[in-house]
Amino acid sequence: MKKLFLIAMCLLTWTAQAGGNKHQVTVVVKNIKANTGEIRASLYVSESSFLKEGVYVSQKVTGNDELTLVFDPVEAGVYAVSIYHDENANGELDTWVFGIPAEPYGFSNDAKGSYGPPSFADAQFEVATDQNITITLH
Repeated sequence: MKKLFLIAMCLLTWTAQAGGNKHQVTVVVKNIKANTGEIRASLYVSESSFLKEGVYVSQKVTGNDELTLVFDPVEAGVYAVSIYHDENANGELDTWVFGIPAEPYGFSNDAKGSYGPPSFADAQFEVATDQNITITLH
């Protein structure tokens, strides 16, 4: 009986510790100019997944020049966020010739690329506790 109790206590302790590594990433999006569509954001866990495969959230634009999105739960680690304002709500980032974005967009750290998107390294931030980041649309 003592062994069973000890095993149960170890499992409870391990579960509590594993659950303690989850955090919340709150993204404040600024400079929203159009009152239509939605803000779409993706959270990326690595350079290899950057701008390809991420955790996605979106929220309808409410008429304010600022909006808040939340990624929850997020494990401790290094991440990057990309966002864009899907003004016409067609579910994709509209582009001009040569793939230049026709809709406002932004990245964590307000990272900017030259002749393309920024690198994961420029946009990355560490999550060790709950994080609040601000991204300004360009």
